[in-house]
Amino acid sequence: MIVGLTGQSGAGKTCVSVMFAEHGFYVINADEVSREVTRKGTSCLDEIAQHFGQHILLPDGNMDRKAVGNIVFSDRQKLKELEGIIFPYIIKNIMEKADSHPDRDILLDAPTLFEAGLENICTCTVAVTAGREQRLRRIIERDGITAESALKRIDSQRDESFFRERCDHVIDNSTTKEELEMKTKAVIDKICSL
Repeated sequence: MIVGLTGQSGAGKTCVSVMFAEHGFYVINADEVSREVTRKGTSCLDEIAQHFGQHILLPDGNMDRKAVGNIVFSDRQKLKELEGIIFPYIIKNIMEKADSHPDRDILLDAPTLFEAGLENICTCTVAVTAGREQRLRRIIERDGITAESALKRIDSQRDESFFRERCDHVIDNSTTKEELEMKTKAVIDKICSL
């Protein structure tokens, strides 16, 4: 079984992901895969630099994530261009990881699950949602960025209704951690009883 986990930045996907792992799921984190496929010297990073310019590289040859973020989070077309380059590499890597764990249930933690077409490999999908102000505060604290940068990131993403309409299960993370744990356990129990 492959469960797709998605939702907006700052909603609490990481907390939910940890709970799935505690219930025996092998977690594939698409953000980590993204960092893997864009490491220094990879074909993917070469393509990104050719498309957006060498200024997106740090002096050591690694990708300047803040520079790329500044480009794509303020221009939806540029974000689509980046996704067009990076998604095929991410999908290939995810499929290899999933294939190497045939005996495990898998949680695929992917913020852009639907944009990448990854919902097609999932048994079911789960979204984590939270209010805009909560997400803003969490992103600022987590990433150490300004409110302006965090708002650009939030505004570049799909709204809550996008996830509610497409996902099989929705976990609202607008209250306490204890409540999030109860809601997540209920969803895991429901999925595992299928």
